Amino acid sequence: MPEQHGEEQTWGAQTAWGIRELAAAGCATPKLDANVLLAYILDVPRSVLMAWPERALAESDIIRYHDLIQRRAQGEPVAYMTGKKWFMGLEISVDPRALIPRPETELLVEAAARALVSRFGAMPDEDELPRGAVPDILAADIGTGSGAIALALLSLEPRIGRVFAVDISQDALNLAQSNCDRAHMSDRVTLLQGNLLEPVPVPVDLIIANLPYIDRDSPENGAQPNVLAYEPHLALFSEDHGLRHIFNLLEMARAKLKSGGVLALEHGSDQQVQILEYAQRMFPRAVITCGKDYAGWDRFVVIQLPAE
Repeated sequence: MPEQHGEEQTWGAQTAWGIRELAAAGCATPKLDANVLLAYILDVPRSVLMAWPERALAESDIIRYHDLIQRRAQGEPVAYMTGKKWFMGLEISVDPRALIPRPETELLVEAAARALVSRFGAMPDEDELPRGAVPDILAADIGTGSGAIALALLSLEPRIGRVFAVDISQDALNLAQSNCDRAHMSDRVTLLQGNLLEPVPVPVDLIIANLPYIDRDSPENGAQPNVLAYEPHLALFSEDHGLRHIFNLLEMARAKLKSGGVLALEHGSDQQVQILEYAQRMFPRAVITCGKDYAGWDRFVVIQLPAE
Protein backbone atom coordinates (compact mmCIF):
# COMPACT_ATOMS: atom_id res chain seq x y z
CA MET A 1 0.00 0.00 0.00
CA PRO A 2 1.39 3.48 -0.84
CA GLU A 3 2.36 5.81 1.99
CA GLN A 4 -0.66 7.71 3.28
CA HIS A 5 -0.57 11.37 4.34
CA GLY A 6 -2.98 12.59 6.98
CA GLU A 7 -5.32 14.32 4.56
CA GLU A 8 -5.48 11.11 2.50
CA GLN A 9 -6.68 9.00 5.42
CA THR A 10 -10.15 10.51 5.65
CA TRP A 11 -13.33 8.68 4.71
CA GLY A 12 -13.88 11.01 1.77
CA ALA A 13 -10.35 10.72 0.42
CA GLN A 14 -10.33 6.95 0.66
CA THR A 15 -13.71 6.69 -1.05
CA ALA A 16 -12.49 8.94 -3.86
CA TRP A 17 -9.43 6.69 -4.25
CA GLY A 18 -11.64 3.61 -4.35
CA ILE A 19 -13.87 5.15 -7.02
CA ARG A 20 -10.85 5.97 -9.20
CA GLU A 21 -9.45 2.46 -8.86
CA LEU A 22 -12.72 0.76 -9.73
CA ALA A 23 -13.43 3.11 -12.62
CA ALA A 24 -9.99 2.43 -14.05
CA ALA A 25 -10.66 -1.32 -13.76
CA GLY A 26 -13.85 -0.95 -15.79
CA CYS A 27 -16.28 -1.52 -12.92
CA ALA A 28 -19.84 -0.59 -13.96
CA THR A 29 -20.76 1.00 -10.60
CA PRO A 30 -17.52 2.38 -9.10
CA LYS A 31 -19.11 5.00 -6.83
CA LEU A 32 -21.71 2.67 -5.38
CA ASP A 33 -19.25 -0.18 -4.85
CA ALA A 34 -16.58 2.03 -3.27
CA ASN A 35 -19.10 3.47 -0.83
CA VAL A 36 -20.67 0.10 0.01
CA LEU A 37 -17.30 -1.47 0.78
CA LEU A 38 -16.12 1.35 3.04
CA ALA A 39 -19.47 1.47 4.84
CA TYR A 40 -19.15 -2.29 5.35
CA ILE A 41 -15.70 -1.92 6.92
CA LEU A 42 -16.86 0.89 9.19
CA ASP A 43 -20.20 -0.81 9.94
CA VAL A 44 -22.13 2.38 9.29
CA PRO A 45 -24.90 3.30 6.81
CA ARG A 46 -23.75 4.88 3.58
CA SER A 47 -25.60 8.05 4.58
CA VAL A 48 -23.27 8.41 7.59
CA LEU A 49 -20.26 7.80 5.39
CA MET A 50 -21.26 10.61 3.04
CA ALA A 51 -22.23 12.97 5.87
CA TRP A 52 -18.80 12.83 7.54
CA PRO A 53 -16.17 12.68 4.76
CA GLU A 54 -13.58 14.45 6.92
CA ARG A 55 -13.42 11.68 9.54
CA ALA A 56 -10.12 9.82 9.76
CA LEU A 57 -9.83 6.17 8.81
CA ALA A 58 -7.64 3.91 10.96
CA GLU A 59 -4.58 2.44 9.30
CA SER A 60 -5.90 -1.10 9.75
CA ASP A 61 -9.17 -0.13 8.05
CA ILE A 62 -7.28 1.47 5.16
CA ILE A 63 -5.44 -1.81 4.61
CA ARG A 64 -8.72 -3.76 4.66
CA TYR A 65 -10.36 -1.27 2.32
CA HIS A 66 -7.54 -1.40 -0.20
CA ASP A 67 -7.71 -5.19 -0.19
CA LEU A 68 -11.47 -5.15 -0.86
CA ILE A 69 -11.13 -2.56 -3.62
CA GLN A 70 -8.46 -4.64 -5.35
CA ARG A 71 -10.64 -7.76 -5.09
CA ARG A 72 -13.59 -5.84 -6.53
CA ALA A 73 -11.37 -4.49 -9.32
CA GLN A 74 -10.61 -8.12 -10.24
CA GLY A 75 -14.34 -8.86 -10.51
CA GLU A 76 -15.28 -10.39 -7.16
CA PRO A 77 -18.92 -9.56 -6.37
CA VAL A 78 -19.49 -6.99 -3.63
CA ALA A 79 -22.19 -9.19 -2.05
CA TYR A 80 -19.74 -12.05 -1.53
CA MET A 81 -17.27 -9.69 0.13
CA THR A 82 -19.83 -8.19 2.49
CA GLY A 83 -21.75 -11.45 2.94
CA LYS A 84 -25.17 -9.90 2.41
CA LYS A 85 -27.60 -8.66 -0.22
CA TRP A 86 -30.90 -6.84 0.17
CA PHE A 87 -33.80 -8.54 -1.63
CA MET A 88 -37.33 -7.15 -1.41
CA GLY A 89 -36.64 -5.51 1.92
CA LEU A 90 -34.97 -8.59 3.40
CA GLU A 91 -31.28 -8.79 4.25
CA ILE A 92 -30.14 -12.10 2.78
CA SER A 93 -26.86 -13.74 3.76
CA VAL A 94 -24.95 -14.73 0.63
CA ASP A 95 -21.74 -16.57 -0.17
CA PRO A 96 -20.41 -18.70 -3.05
CA ARG A 97 -22.69 -21.61 -2.09
CA ALA A 98 -25.55 -19.91 -3.97
CA LEU A 99 -26.27 -17.26 -6.59
CA ILE A 100 -26.54 -13.65 -5.51
CA PRO A 101 -30.23 -12.56 -5.62
CA ARG A 102 -30.85 -10.18 -8.54
CA PRO A 103 -33.21 -7.19 -8.73
CA GLU A 104 -34.97 -8.68 -11.76
CA THR A 105 -35.93 -11.72 -9.70
CA GLU A 106 -37.93 -9.38 -7.44
CA LEU A 107 -40.18 -8.79 -10.46
CA LEU A 108 -40.76 -12.54 -10.74
CA VAL A 109 -41.77 -12.75 -7.06
CA GLU A 110 -44.12 -9.78 -7.40
CA ALA A 111 -45.75 -11.31 -10.49
CA ALA A 112 -46.23 -14.61 -8.65
CA ALA A 113 -47.82 -12.82 -5.71
CA ARG A 114 -50.20 -10.98 -8.06
CA ALA A 115 -51.18 -14.29 -9.62
CA LEU A 116 -52.04 -15.66 -6.17
CA VAL A 117 -54.26 -12.63 -5.56
CA SER A 118 -55.96 -13.33 -8.88
CA ARG A 119 -56.54 -16.91 -7.76
CA PHE A 120 -57.53 -16.38 -4.11
CA GLY A 121 -58.65 -12.76 -4.00
CA ALA A 122 -57.11 -9.75 -2.27
CA MET A 123 -55.63 -10.10 1.18
CA PRO A 124 -58.29 -9.44 3.84
CA ASP A 125 -57.57 -6.94 6.56
CA GLU A 126 -55.82 -8.49 9.54
CA ASP A 127 -58.86 -7.99 11.77
CA GLU A 128 -61.03 -9.85 9.23
CA LEU A 129 -59.00 -13.04 9.43
CA PRO A 130 -60.57 -15.69 11.66
CA ARG A 131 -58.76 -15.96 14.99
CA GLY A 132 -56.37 -18.90 14.93
CA ALA A 133 -56.81 -19.45 11.19
CA VAL A 134 -53.99 -21.46 9.62
CA PRO A 135 -52.84 -20.29 6.17
CA ASP A 136 -53.38 -23.08 3.66
CA ILE A 137 -51.80 -21.87 0.41
CA LEU A 138 -48.88 -24.11 -0.50
CA ALA A 139 -45.92 -23.02 -2.60
CA ALA A 140 -42.72 -24.57 -3.94
CA ASP A 141 -39.53 -22.61 -4.64
CA ILE A 142 -37.43 -24.73 -6.97
CA GLY A 143 -33.70 -24.02 -7.03
CA THR A 144 -34.03 -22.01 -3.83
CA GLY A 145 -30.32 -21.23 -3.40
CA SER A 146 -30.06 -18.75 -0.55
CA GLY A 147 -33.79 -19.00 0.13
CA ALA A 148 -34.40 -15.39 -0.93
CA ILE A 149 -37.43 -16.14 -3.13
CA ALA A 150 -39.14 -18.33 -0.53
CA LEU A 151 -38.69 -15.72 2.21
CA ALA A 152 -39.82 -12.85 -0.01
CA LEU A 153 -42.96 -14.77 -0.97
CA LEU A 154 -43.83 -15.38 2.67
CA SER A 155 -43.32 -11.69 3.42
CA LEU A 156 -45.57 -10.62 0.55
CA GLU A 157 -48.32 -13.20 1.01
CA PRO A 158 -49.06 -14.18 4.65
CA ARG A 159 -51.71 -16.65 3.45
CA ILE A 160 -48.96 -19.02 2.29
CA GLY A 161 -48.81 -21.63 5.02
CA ARG A 162 -45.73 -23.43 3.73
CA VAL A 163 -43.06 -23.17 1.07
CA PHE A 164 -41.25 -26.31 -0.02
CA ALA A 165 -37.81 -24.91 -0.87
CA VAL A 166 -35.89 -27.35 -3.07
CA ASP A 167 -32.28 -27.38 -4.19
CA ILE A 168 -30.00 -30.09 -5.50
CA SER A 169 -27.11 -28.61 -3.48
CA GLN A 170 -26.99 -29.38 0.23
CA ASP A 171 -24.50 -26.52 0.66
CA ALA A 172 -27.08 -24.10 -0.75
CA LEU A 173 -29.76 -25.54 1.54
CA ASN A 174 -27.51 -24.98 4.55
CA LEU A 175 -27.23 -21.33 3.55
CA ALA A 176 -31.01 -21.13 3.03
CA GLN A 177 -31.56 -22.59 6.50
CA SER A 178 -29.46 -19.85 8.07
CA ASN A 179 -31.50 -17.21 6.23
CA CYS A 180 -34.79 -18.81 7.32
CA ASP A 181 -33.56 -18.80 10.91
CA ARG A 182 -32.51 -15.14 10.75
CA ALA A 183 -35.89 -14.17 9.28
CA HIS A 184 -37.75 -16.26 11.90
CA MET A 185 -39.58 -18.15 9.14
CA SER A 186 -38.17 -21.65 9.58
CA ASP A 187 -41.55 -22.92 10.74
CA ARG A 188 -43.06 -22.07 7.34
CA VAL A 189 -40.25 -23.33 5.07
CA THR A 190 -39.50 -26.99 4.43
CA LEU A 191 -36.07 -27.39 2.88
CA LEU A 192 -35.75 -30.40 0.57
CA GLN A 193 -32.74 -31.71 -1.32
CA GLY A 194 -33.38 -33.18 -4.74
CA ASN A 195 -34.02 -32.65 -8.42
CA LEU A 196 -36.63 -30.05 -9.32
CA LEU A 197 -40.12 -31.12 -8.14
CA GLU A 198 -39.25 -34.71 -7.22
CA PRO A 199 -38.98 -34.08 -3.44
CA VAL A 200 -42.19 -32.00 -3.21
CA PRO A 201 -44.60 -34.33 -1.37
CA VAL A 202 -47.98 -32.88 -2.38
CA PRO A 203 -49.51 -30.71 -5.12
CA VAL A 204 -49.12 -26.99 -4.50
CA ASP A 205 -50.86 -23.77 -5.47
CA LEU A 206 -47.70 -22.04 -6.68
CA ILE A 207 -44.44 -23.19 -8.21
CA ILE A 208 -41.81 -20.49 -8.61
CA ALA A 209 -38.36 -21.10 -10.02
CA ASN A 210 -35.20 -19.31 -11.03
CA LEU A 211 -33.41 -22.29 -12.56
CA PRO A 212 -30.09 -22.57 -14.40
CA TYR A 213 -30.69 -21.22 -17.91
CA ILE A 214 -27.28 -20.30 -19.33
CA ASP A 215 -26.30 -22.45 -22.29
CA ARG A 216 -23.53 -24.74 -21.08
CA ASP A 217 -22.02 -24.81 -24.58
CA SER A 218 -21.93 -21.02 -24.91
CA PRO A 219 -21.56 -19.61 -21.38
CA GLU A 220 -20.02 -16.35 -22.59
CA ASN A 221 -23.32 -15.49 -24.31
CA GLY A 222 -25.36 -15.64 -21.13
CA ALA A 223 -23.23 -14.43 -18.24
CA GLN A 224 -20.68 -11.77 -17.45
CA PRO A 225 -17.11 -12.97 -16.81
CA ASN A 226 -17.23 -12.12 -13.09
CA VAL A 227 -20.39 -14.22 -12.70
CA LEU A 228 -18.73 -17.18 -14.38
CA ALA A 229 -15.62 -16.74 -12.25
CA TYR A 230 -17.27 -16.47 -8.84
CA GLU A 231 -20.84 -17.81 -8.74
CA PRO A 232 -21.70 -21.53 -8.54
CA HIS A 233 -21.85 -23.17 -11.96
CA LEU A 234 -24.38 -25.71 -10.69
CA ALA A 235 -26.88 -22.87 -10.45
CA LEU A 236 -25.96 -21.26 -13.78
CA PHE A 237 -25.72 -23.80 -16.58
CA SER A 238 -28.21 -26.04 -18.34
CA GLU A 239 -28.10 -28.24 -21.42
CA ASP A 240 -30.14 -27.94 -24.63
CA HIS A 241 -29.39 -24.26 -25.20
CA GLY A 242 -29.99 -23.57 -21.51
CA LEU A 243 -33.55 -24.92 -21.56
CA ARG A 244 -33.33 -28.46 -20.16
CA HIS A 245 -34.06 -27.57 -16.50
CA ILE A 246 -37.00 -25.36 -17.47
CA PHE A 247 -38.51 -27.91 -19.86
CA ASN A 248 -38.13 -30.69 -17.29
CA LEU A 249 -39.85 -28.55 -14.67
CA LEU A 250 -42.74 -27.80 -17.02
CA GLU A 251 -43.25 -31.53 -17.60
CA MET A 252 -43.12 -32.37 -13.90
CA ALA A 253 -45.40 -29.48 -12.92
CA ARG A 254 -48.43 -31.14 -14.50
CA ALA A 255 -48.51 -33.59 -11.59
CA LYS A 256 -47.54 -31.10 -8.88
CA LEU A 257 -49.88 -28.13 -9.50
CA LYS A 258 -53.34 -27.92 -8.00
CA SER A 259 -56.36 -26.88 -10.04
CA GLY A 260 -56.04 -23.14 -10.63
CA GLY A 261 -52.36 -23.32 -9.72
CA VAL A 262 -49.64 -20.88 -10.81
CA LEU A 263 -46.21 -21.55 -12.29
CA ALA A 264 -43.79 -18.60 -12.44
CA LEU A 265 -40.44 -19.03 -14.21
CA GLU A 266 -37.45 -16.78 -14.78
CA HIS A 267 -35.57 -17.35 -18.04
CA GLY A 268 -32.90 -16.00 -20.35
CA SER A 269 -33.68 -12.98 -22.50
CA ASP A 270 -33.65 -15.03 -25.73
CA GLN A 271 -35.61 -18.07 -24.49
CA GLN A 272 -39.17 -16.81 -24.15
CA VAL A 273 -40.50 -18.02 -27.52
CA GLN A 274 -39.32 -21.60 -26.96
CA ILE A 275 -40.65 -21.63 -23.40
CA LEU A 276 -44.05 -20.30 -24.45
CA GLU A 277 -44.38 -22.97 -27.13
CA TYR A 278 -43.44 -25.73 -24.70
CA ALA A 279 -45.68 -24.36 -21.93
CA GLN A 280 -48.65 -24.21 -24.27
CA ARG A 281 -48.14 -27.88 -25.12
CA MET A 282 -47.92 -28.84 -21.46
CA PHE A 283 -50.82 -26.63 -20.34
CA PRO A 284 -53.07 -25.97 -23.36
CA ARG A 285 -55.87 -24.41 -21.26
CA ALA A 286 -53.66 -22.15 -19.17
CA VAL A 287 -53.46 -18.38 -19.32
CA ILE A 288 -49.83 -17.43 -19.90
CA THR A 289 -48.42 -13.94 -19.35
CA CYS A 290 -44.91 -12.64 -19.91
CA GLY A 291 -42.78 -10.08 -18.12
CA LYS A 292 -39.70 -8.00 -18.76
CA ASP A 293 -36.84 -6.99 -16.47
CA TYR A 294 -35.74 -3.46 -15.62
CA ALA A 295 -33.68 -3.25 -18.80
CA GLY A 296 -36.69 -4.18 -20.96
CA TRP A 297 -35.51 -7.72 -21.75
CA ASP A 298 -37.92 -10.67 -21.74
CA ARG A 299 -37.32 -12.26 -18.33
CA PHE A 300 -40.19 -14.37 -16.97
CA VAL A 301 -43.45 -16.16 -17.71
CA VAL A 302 -46.42 -16.80 -15.42
CA ILE A 303 -48.70 -19.75 -16.20
CA GLN A 304 -52.14 -19.76 -14.54
CA LEU A 305 -54.10 -23.01 -14.74
CA PRO A 306 -57.91 -22.93 -14.97
CA ALA A 307 -59.78 -23.67 -11.75
CA GLU A 308 -61.78 -26.86 -12.27
